[in-house]
Amino acid sequence: MNQYVTGAVIKELREKKQLTQAELAEKLGVSDKSVSRWENGRTMMEMLAENMDPKYTSFVLDTYWVQHGGGDVRYWIEKLSGRIDILHLKDMMVLKREDGTRYQNYTEIGQGNLYWQGIMEAAEKAGVRYYVVEQDTCPGDPFESLKISSDYIHRNFM
Repeated sequence: MNQYVTGAVIKELREKKQLTQAELAEKLGVSDKSVSRWENGRTMMEMLAENMDPKYTSFVLDTYWVQHGGGDVRYWIEKLSGRIDILHLKDMMVLKREDGTRYQNYTEIGQGNLYWQGIMEAAEKAGVRYYVVEQDTCPGDPFESLKISSDYIHRNFM
């Protein structure tokens, strides 16, 4: 099966139904990033990395959102080596709803499923200049969450 032909057919049918990528994604139970990849044959990150001139641009990479989108954080750090000024450190956990379905959510650094040893090694090799601990929502008190993340980073990487 030719990925580009399939992507063109998906796009044509979606547009015929006058659906946005987000609307189609919701109907299919996938992310709009998945629909974009089907239609373009590449992820938005791939398109940005290939088309932005490194002389004039840098990346602020977010560990949570790369993982959430199905990407490999270490791969993207390595691919963008020398182009990442700021790395947003966020961890991800998978939770279960009452109906048994799973969903991804934020958690403190070191409390989720990201491979921090590999991420930090890749970031150091790639020349990341700044590391920012960011947690969009906290399971409890925000200051306690910050302390948990800080303690983990200091214990393992400083």
